[in-house]
Amino acid sequence: SWRSSVATRRVHTGDEWHDAPVYDGEELRPGPALTGPAVIQWRFTTLTLPPGDVATVRPNGDVLVDVAGP
Repeated sequence: SWRSSVATRRVHTGDEWHDAPVYDGEELRPGPALTGPAVIQWRFTTLTLPPGDVATVRPNGDVLVDVAGP
């Protein structure tokens, strides 16, 4: 499935370590949002979502991130 993570990675955000699912950005399509912690990786860039941040894929392929409060 295109929403299935391809791996898990330990990431440090804020003052904590998290086990975050890793998604292939090339495979993401518009649909349900991804909630952090999560990592989205493309060939030339990586997006790390801290806990509480929410990413949605727009119809044109852009990723819109709603950043959680402090």
